[in-house]
Amino acid sequence: MTLLRTLWHEHMPLLLLILAHLLSGYALQAYLGQPIMNMALSYEVVNLFVVLFAVCFLSGHALWSLPKVPDGASAFAFIYHDLKTVWLTPHRLLGYAIVHLSLPVFMSTFQCIKIAIPAVVPFSWDVAFHDWDVALHGGRMPWEWLQFIEGDDPTLWLNVAYNLWFFVLFGLVVWQGFSNNRALRFRFLFSFLLIFILGGNLLAMALASVGPCFWGLELGQPDPYGPLMERLHATNGRFLSANGVDGAHLWSMDVQEQLWAVYDTHIFETVGGISAMPSMHVASAVLFACLGWAHSKPLGVLLTAFAVVIQIGSVHLGWHYAVDGYIGGALTLAVWFGVGWVMKKTGYLQA
Repeated sequence: MTLLRTLWHEHMPLLLLILAHLLSGYALQAYLGQPIMNMALSYEVVNLFVVLFAVCFLSGHALWSLPKVPDGASAFAFIYHDLKTVWLTPHRLLGYAIVHLSLPVFMSTFQCIKIAIPAVVPFSWDVAFHDWDVALHGGRMPWEWLQFIEGDDPTLWLNVAYNLWFFVLFGLVVWQGFSNNRALRFRFLFSFLLIFILGGNLLAMALASVGPCFWGLELGQPDPYGPLMERLHATNGRFLSANGVDGAHLWSMDVQEQLWAVYDTHIFETVGGISAMPSMHVASAVLFACLGWAHSKPLGVLLTAFAVVIQIGSVHLGWHYAVDGYIGGALTLAVWFGVGWVMKKTGYLQA
């Protein structure tokens, strides 16, 4: 009973926030008169990543433990004992189980609200964000400043890093789900939820925009991003010609086409939801960096560099205006330090 009380104390704010978010998603579905929440798909995605990370962790743990096995002792028994007493304790396992079961619920609700944005408000902020970008970057669009990134391969590697974001995100959530540093764990998970609710749902609804890659398709105005998209499609075409659809190419182009198809046909399959402001890739990458610095300097440096690469990639690949990332990053810092301040003031989890 003591463990259950401890787990409830640790997770009550997280679960209540997820419940409130879920109810808002169901209310939006009822308002629109159509089911757009797909929890089964979210559980499939989470389960896939967890199996992948479990294999990596168990393999890495075994390799790390083997040199420490005492002479004459059973390597299997030594590894099993370390896992049981240190890494897979009831507290850690049950705490992770709560995260594992609730994360897909949150993901489904988030996606539901994101997909519903154009049904609630028009995409009306793109011109303003374009103007802000030009004003902040010396009278030029940020993607023009990034044209020093020449050649197909650098663009491809930016796309690889941009897609790597999914693995980093789920990897850090799984890591923190199992983490024994309960204060840092709570701070990360609660900040994660708040950032996606405040940024990816509420701000995205209030500041609805499609982003550079969809400007020409949605706005019906002269497209200042036409040259960028032509360059990206030409690069992608060269990769497809050389490698085929199953080889290396700009996967961002595929996803952009899928997102537009969902928006245009209203048929949701695996991905959906167009929203540029704020950039949740950048917002979450800044959260990763905050977690990194709270854990260790080397990890902080590594994840800060990753956040910078994500910001550059978001602009160079046509996903976002630069201000989408700036505002997303600022939101994350406000949430991260705000949650830390409240935890310190209230003594929550002895933060």
